[in-house]
Amino acid sequence: MANNDTEEAKKEIERLAKEQANKEAKEAKQSKKEAERLAKEEAKKKAEDEKRFKEAEARAKKDAEKLAKEQTKKEAKQAKQAKEEPAPDVSSATYEGNFQLVLPSAVGFKQVKQFTQHLAGIEGVEVVWTGGSLDEGTLITVSVAQATPLARILSEMPMVGGVEVNGKNITVTFEASV
Repeated sequence: MANNDTEEAKKEIERLAKEQANKEAKEAKQSKKEAERLAKEEAKKKAEDEKRFKEAEARAKKDAEKLAKEQTKKEAKQAKQAKEEPAPDVSSATYEGNFQLVLPSAVGFKQVKQFTQHLAGIEGVEVVWTGGSLDEGTLITVSVAQATPLARILSEMPMVGGVEVNGKNITVTFEASV
């Protein structure tokens, strides 16, 4: 009987060990399947993210190209309008305050002196400062006391070939000496 009990105990142990092994194998198989499923989901999610990123990148590129095209058209239209619009008539504009007269560096001392004397003869215009450099040319600061058509007056001077107004700077070019 003891032998029979031992035999039964042995069988019970084997059965329990087999059950435990089967249970562990089943759990391992389920864990493996779960890991594979998670890996597939992760790969799928990564692929979807990459696809969305590429689509967003393509949209951004397309939008940038469209924006650049629109900007180019806008600039071309503005340039065309600027060409079509007549240049402002500086002869009728009046000036008041301080202005910088810029004479090109090729102007000689005699011409500058003669020009400065003409400026001193204009009513309401005072020569405040004269200076300059080889790079910038001669600079003459004038103070205009009352509204005066300064550009027109300058352009009518016998030695002046052209007048260009840029804000508070007025570039004066001289006619070539004969």
